[in-house]
Amino acid sequence: MGFFDEIKSSIREIFSELSEPVQWHGRTVNCIVAQGQDGVDLESGGFVSNAVFSIKFNESELDGEYPSIGDIVIIRDTEYRINWVSTRVGRGQVEVSLLPRDK
Repeated sequence: MGFFDEIKSSIREIFSELSEPVQWHGRTVNCIVAQGQDGVDLESGGFVSNAVFSIKFNESELDGEYPSIGDIVIIRDTEYRINWVSTRVGRGQVEVSLLPRDK
């Protein structure tokens, strides 16, 4: 087993323990949801949530389709928009950063 195969095997084990279901492109995938930074911004009309955090997709569940900036992700019945994507194809995971959908 090569180095990257060992990493992918470890990632599968981590996902089996720590992931939770997330809706993306109309389907449910398992992701690791990181603790984020919660905040609010003052905008016209009042305060708007500015929670920023990242999630990690298990690359093997994506079937060759990768998240893109602007995609909507639903976590625990709340919609978020992807504003950053790190895709290192073949490494086992894809990390994205999320903002509230209305940001």
